[in-house]
Amino acid sequence: MTRARLSSIYSVLLLALLLTASTQGQESLLRWRNGDVLPGQLLQSGPGQIRWSSPVFSDDVLVDTNALASIVFPVDTVYPTEAFRVCTTSGDVFSADIIGSDERSLHLSSKRYGRVRVERDAVYSLNRLSNPNLAFDGSQYRDWDLALDGPIKELTYQVYDIHEDWERDDPFPDLSKLTPARAGRLAQGYLDLGLSGFPDVVNAGLHFAMAFEGRLDIPEAGQYRFNLYADDQARLFVDGKLVVEFLENGRNPEAGGHTRGVHLGAGFHVLRVEFLELGGEFKLVTRMIGPDGRSQSLVGVNKASGWQRGPGGHMHCNRKKASLFSPIKIPMQFEIDLELDASASPRFVLALGPDALSAASNESLRLETWDDALVVAQGKVFEPVMTIAQDQHDIRLRLAYANDTRALRVYDAPGRTLVTVMGIQPTTGESGIFIRNRGEDLTVRRLSVYHRSSAGDAQAFDAARARVHLIDGQVLYGRLYVHEDGAYVLDRAGTRRHIDLASVDRIACPDVELAVTADRAELAYADGAVLWGQVEQASPSQVLLRSAFSDQAVSCALAGASLIRFGPSRAEDSASSDDMDELFTRSGRLCGRLAFDWAGAALSWHAPGAAKPLRLASTGAARIERNSSSVSKEAAFDAGQFPCLLHLKNGEIIPCQVLAYDTSKLDFASPFITQQQIDSTHVKAIDFTPLRRRDVKGASSRQVDAWLTKILGPAPKASLGMDPLRLERALTVPRFNRNSPPSHILVARNGDLKRGRLLSINTQTIQFESKLLKQMIPLKHMARVVNISKSEREPNEGMEKDMDLTGKVRASLADGSILLFEALESQNGKLIGRSAIYGELAIPIASIQGLNIGAFEQEMLKSLFQAWVIRPAKEPALGDGQDQ
Repeated sequence: MTRARLSSIYSVLLLALLLTASTQGQESLLRWRNGDVLPGQLLQSGPGQIRWSSPVFSDDVLVDTNALASIVFPVDTVYPTEAFRVCTTSGDVFSADIIGSDERSLHLSSKRYGRVRVERDAVYSLNRLSNPNLAFDGSQYRDWDLALDGPIKELTYQVYDIHEDWERDDPFPDLSKLTPARAGRLAQGYLDLGLSGFPDVVNAGLHFAMAFEGRLDIPEAGQYRFNLYADDQARLFVDGKLVVEFLENGRNPEAGGHTRGVHLGAGFHVLRVEFLELGGEFKLVTRMIGPDGRSQSLVGVNKASGWQRGPGGHMHCNRKKASLFSPIKIPMQFEIDLELDASASPRFVLALGPDALSAASNESLRLETWDDALVVAQGKVFEPVMTIAQDQHDIRLRLAYANDTRALRVYDAPGRTLVTVMGIQPTTGESGIFIRNRGEDLTVRRLSVYHRSSAGDAQAFDAARARVHLIDGQVLYGRLYVHEDGAYVLDRAGTRRHIDLASVDRIACPDVELAVTADRAELAYADGAVLWGQVEQASPSQVLLRSAFSDQAVSCALAGASLIRFGPSRAEDSASSDDMDELFTRSGRLCGRLAFDWAGAALSWHAPGAAKPLRLASTGAARIERNSSSVSKEAAFDAGQFPCLLHLKNGEIIPCQVLAYDTSKLDFASPFITQQQIDSTHVKAIDFTPLRRRDVKGASSRQVDAWLTKILGPAPKASLGMDPLRLERALTVPRFNRNSPPSHILVARNGDLKRGRLLSINTQTIQFESKLLKQMIPLKHMARVVNISKSEREPNEGMEKDMDLTGKVRASLADGSILLFEALESQNGKLIGRSAIYGELAIPIASIQGLNIGAFEQEMLKSLFQAWVIRPAKEPALGDGQDQ
């Protein structure tokens, strides 16, 4: 396989690292190719299909793997106890013990995979994990300390090349339909445009986009604001919902960007930020402001950013100047095995020093490239090692340092001396190793630091011959054989040299190259192990994988697994999410179609690739937003016949006509509800002139909200457009009135407020008692009446705190109505349900804009007038008896 071919598939392989959204508890995530996710558990599955159990659905989910990207498992690192790390030519990396061999294969055993026969020709490398002389092994991604800070957990990023001919009428290209050019994952970090690999300024003809996704850990529930500014464009989503966007061409007048708020409950929430660059300089500013006013930047430069796990589990970098540093204890006398690879000539710095800054300084011991020359440098010492040919893609060296002579010898791969550099004095003991990429890309295939072996200088060897390296530095030519009676090396002449298997450091196979392909599934583990192949079977505990390195399928235990990534889809057309409904969980979004009355179920969901619609579980926590094309633009009822809105304390909003009211009951008529009487204790407010229907008949609630904001500006939520100071005075009870506080506030159409006690309502008048005077007030003069009674539990504590939402749905209609009930069935174009407060109801399906199922977003279930609660006046500040 050519180097260019290898380099071209790095970005595809890096997609295996996309772990997004929350893995709260022990739930796994099923991820679709468009980024959608569904929490749940893997069940017994066969070829080409995944069977999945999710709390969102009553049925098992059976979905075609062509529609799926991956299965993400909760992080549970299980480190191997076997002796050797095996890397195959197909990119597999795993740990095993050698228990036997024959002419064609090595027989391996591990707790994770059982007994496996690996063909000899498929072994790219085999290295001992616990060499007593090994001080540090940086050959694998897992061996570097890449612990990151930053506010975003499980941060993934994707980079897309955008062609100039995309539809500019849409501010953003549909990234779900594009294949990323580069991708990667950071366990924790910041939004970092440098991960794109582009310089700070790009030419005007270059367009690219980035998508970041990860989890925000919200410490406490409250209103969080997000500020966004971009050059050129960006948008920010939380839990799949667009919160704020910044667009070019003057669509955003604020020079400092946009700031928008959203209420978030405590716990993890999915963050997604999309960025679009249209040429020239580029910039992204994103801040999160908490309820306490504290601001935190979500943008920054990530530690070791640009380094990812590439084929074979090796460190790979596609970001120029990106560096790595790991603190290690450097022996007084040491040897370093180094193997680097690049798509072009490698350009790099390798240095030793107590920290990253010191290691990059002139005083450190450095092996680095200067144009096409590789040199050793420290202070005033500067010695050329070799010239790197233009078509040379790799560098394989061994460095040996003798402390007594202060000499550093550099050998090539076969062990021939390239240069001896005198007067070298590296920082030994508690120090560290540093590497920086100076080219377009760099792969660290081997970077191992050893205590200098007892064999002294490195033994020269023939790199073209198969060989076995022993821990003491000896090199034995031939192939390794293991039987019950021991181990031996057999050379070409048939000579056997018996050895102790425990003395084997590694075996070397000449002329073997990685030939990783991206058309198979990948099973990755948190400890860095990875296997490629075809998934023949899967279960909650194991996966049967048909691999390229063995003639038998490998049974892989899932303990410690991080993900299964499926190969590319063989479906010709992928489903578009443009005209789909959306289902949101705490883990993210799932597109599909909301179905009514399928197989006797009131509510069902049809996900892309699923074999059949799935009944929605009444206990599942989710929110559904229907596509606008599914929601009728026609009014669901005659607003003239039902001119009022009834606000219940539990957050429901019901269109109605008020027939009668007294202190014990409310008589009303509603287009959706059969029963015409409820207990008045459930009533929080009655709105007699709802602005939405009166002024913008037939418009959806979102359209009305946007229209009102544009015309009137944003209104304070607590006051619903009223003067906050006047409302505050009306809600404050004087000391002399504490024993008989008012229970209601009347709001006139001209904005006047009157507090007192609501006695009754009929179709024409309101009877209201204020200051011991009873008044009959014409209903036509009133805007609303609000119950401001203090809760018996705590001030401002809503009834929703005590509600059990198990088995209930909350329906939001296009006209702004909200109803909470148990869904029973769907028939004749209506969703039939039952409420514990007002009995049976029937809602036109065409008017349903959204559904909340179970306790999902329960903190949002509150009355619009929840803050309208009486409060005592402040006590006067009394002195201590001195003159006032």
